[in-house]
Amino acid sequence: MPVPQRPRARTVGLALAMLMRIALLLSITWVMSLGSALSPCWFMPVSGRDLIWFGGGLFLMGKSTLEIHGSLEGEAHEHQTKARPKFFGTIVQSP
Repeated sequence: MPVPQRPRARTVGLALAMLMRIALLLSITWVMSLGSALSPCWFMPVSGRDLIWFGGGLFLMGKSTLEIHGSLEGEAHEHQTKARPKFFGTIVQSP
């Protein structure tokens, strides 16, 4: 990132991160209201909250498995690029 654009990118990135965290915190109320059963199952009722917990658990297990595999086996393809970072790309990239 060019030096003159760094402060603006930092400010915009931090503001977007704060807004996204606030939105996620506010969505907890909605998730907690999903306690009623969607459809009765033969051994236990399943609610929307249960589906979210189950999907989140599957995501975390898959992500951790891929990260452990990548750290043990190494990355298959590492790209070396000479492109200059763009403003939008710098803001939305994950560390």
